[in-house]
Amino acid sequence: MDRAKARPGRRLRRTTLNREQAVYDANLSRWVKEQDGAHVLIKGDEVVGFYPTREAALDAGYARFGVVPLFVKKIAATEPVYNIPNALL
Repeated sequence: MDRAKARPGRRLRRTTLNREQAVYDANLSRWVKEQDGAHVLIKGDEVVGFYPTREAALDAGYARFGVVPLFVKKIAATEPVYNIPNALL
């Protein structure tokens, strides 16, 4: 039996973090001045808190909300750019 398949009668729910991203974007300029380098935890429209590491933010989120999708992001004035080269097979 393939556990990855949906159970009959249950709909798959698509999880998006658009609300949390909007809260992050709306507050980023202020947070860069006050909390640069910290990790913010946002759930819904609520800013839960700021943490020194991603792991600390996730631990706090899971303790409060359980194992659910959480928005945790490092506060930075610019987004990092990752260069991922194409792999030819």
